[in-house]
Amino acid sequence: MNCNNEFPDIQGINQLESGVLIHKYICVLAMINYGTPKEKLLAKKTLVELEQIVSLHINDAAFHSAIDRFDWRAEEVEIQNAFS
Repeated sequence: MNCNNEFPDIQGINQLESGVLIHKYICVLAMINYGTPKEKLLAKKTLVELEQIVSLHINDAAFHSAIDRFDWRAEEVEIQNAFS
C-alpha cells in the first residue's frame, strides 16, 4: 500500500509488537465509540499515550496497510486522531 508516497515501515520494534500496538489502538477506538462514559474517558487518555508510541515506531502507510490487510473497516476503526 502506498500512502502519501510512503511505503509501510516499522522501526525499533518487530512485526508482532507492531501488530499488538495496532490491535490495542483499534480496541481503544472501539471503547471510545461503544464504551460506558467511564470507559470512554479512560480510552481517550489511553489514546493520547498510544498515539505517541505508535507514531514513533509505525509510519502512516504501515498503519493503513495493517488495517486494510486485516479488513478492519468497521466504524470503530476510523482513524480520526492519528498521524495528523
